[in-house]
Amino acid sequence: MATYCVVREEYWDLDSLDDIEKQLHLISPIEKVMFYILKEGIKVCNFYTGFGLGWYRTSIPCKRKTFSFNSTEFENYALAKNKFNQIRDNVFISVLQDYSDETLFLEHNEPLTQEQISYLIDFQKEYLSTEQKFIDFLYASVINSRLKQ
Repeated sequence: MATYCVVREEYWDLDSLDDIEKQLHLISPIEKVMFYILKEGIKVCNFYTGFGLGWYRTSIPCKRKTFSFNSTEFENYALAKNKFNQIRDNVFISVLQDYSDETLFLEHNEPLTQEQISYLIDFQKEYLSTEQKFIDFLYASVINSRLKQ
């Protein structure tokens, strides 16, 4: 049921990550990236794709008071020199980009720690920097999920 919520309702129940991990082969590539960020313990309340046109919620309530969306705002986050802990109203936005310039925005209530930022930078370099690395990441995540069944 937890994997169904991710795929159909674009909702991550953080208490169900272990169940979702057993079915990683059922979720999309971008959802796999989200999974590993959440599995690392990074407390994201919303993920945005398509410069804010699509989003996934998590079971962490967002402290942001206004819920307006503007793609120009997301473009500014993506172009900022510092990609992490950018202030958005009373929460924070951090940005990851893959080899094809696909952008994933992480909205979080508290600033990321330096350790979390380092993890995201390493994750981006290791798995998202080239098409082949991303394909290898996807293949490995499917193999690992099947082994845990």
